[in-house]
Amino acid sequence: MCLIVGLGNPGKKYERTRHNVGFLVLDEIAALTNSKFRNKNEVKGQMAETKINNRATELLKPETFMNLSGEAVVAAIKKWRVTKNKITIILDDVNLPLGTFRVRADGSAGGHNGLKSIIEKTGTDEIRRIRLGIGRPTHPEQPLDKWVLEKLNKEDWKTVVEAARLIAKKIVNGEIFIG
Repeated sequence: MCLIVGLGNPGKKYERTRHNVGFLVLDEIAALTNSKFRNKNEVKGQMAETKINNRATELLKPETFMNLSGEAVVAAIKKWRVTKNKITIILDDVNLPLGTFRVRADGSAGGHNGLKSIIEKTGTDEIRRIRLGIGRPTHPEQPLDKWVLEKLNKEDWKTVVEAARLIAKKIVNGEIFIG
């Protein structure tokens, strides 16, 4: 069993924001694999069951809000007895240019509160992650917390959707290893 977690914040208010690109990638994976998300209270999120490269895979969109993402991940680990080497986290990254992405097997939270919560709750930073670039604020005075929660303009949204589709295709086609 593999677990892919897309980070974001629940609710209409946060749709199409920079912080929700993890949810967007999972939506693209679900579309490619004909999977549907359902609310699962026991894992504090929305789940979709699928198969990727002949492996049973659960897709998780935590409903705990970004800073408490670790709660949903730990609940999913317990429910499906997923080992940490079978977990992939998809998240936004302000340090990467818009629409670029990076895959790493482990590392620090890099200032990302959702990933920080997961590392704290699981007790390890050895969790695979895919970081999707959202860029930095264009105005130096703009606080990062406001930037990540801002809705993307039409052009930036198109760039992020294209990147999310590419990541999803690479995962489904086995070009990005998920566990």
